[in-house]
Amino acid sequence: MSHAGVSVPAVCADPGWNEFDLGGVFREIAPQLSVEDPQFQREYEEMLEQIRISQGAHRAAIHRTWQPCDTKIVNAWICGQNRYSGETWDQFKKRVEACRLNMRSGQRDENILVVTSAMPIAIWTGLSLQISDARLMRLAGVLYNASYTIVRLPEDQQRLFTFNAFSHLPAEMRTHR
Repeated sequence: MSHAGVSVPAVCADPGWNEFDLGGVFREIAPQLSVEDPQFQREYEEMLEQIRISQGAHRAAIHRTWQPCDTKIVNAWICGQNRYSGETWDQFKKRVEACRLNMRSGQRDENILVVTSAMPIAIWTGLSLQISDARLMRLAGVLYNASYTIVRLPEDQQRLFTFNAFSHLPAEMRTHR
C-alpha cells in the first residue's frame, strides 16, 4: 500500500494478543489425561497416528479440524484440572483482556486492526456478549482463518458488531484452525 502512495499507519506488535502455547498444553496435559481417561488415550493416539500419516501436509484433514482430544485437552487447561507449568487460562485471558488498555491510548473513534488467532478473538467476543469461559472454545472453534470480527469500544462498553465474517475469502481459501 505504501508503494501505491496510500498512507499506512505504523505496525505495532503487541505480545498481549499472542495465542496461548497449545503445544505446551498438549505436552504437559495429554499424558495426564491419558492416564485418567482410556477413551482420551485412544483418541489421542489416533490423532497422533493421523498426524504421522499426514507427513506434515498442510491441507491434511487432521490439521483442519478440532479432534475430540483437542477439545478435552484445552477444556482441561481452561478448567485448571491438571498440572501445567505454563501460562494458566486465567493469566492468558487477563493478558488478552488487557490489550483493551493499549487501545484506549489512541484517538477517539480511531479504527484499529488487530491480527491474531482464534482464542483471543473468542475472548473479546465473549467479553462483548458476556459468555462464560466454558463456552468460549465454541466461539474459537468456528472462526475461519483470516475472517474478521468487529468490536467497538465506546466509553466503558465493548460491543460486538460483526463476528467471523469471511465473504472476502474465496471458497477454496476458507479454512479453520
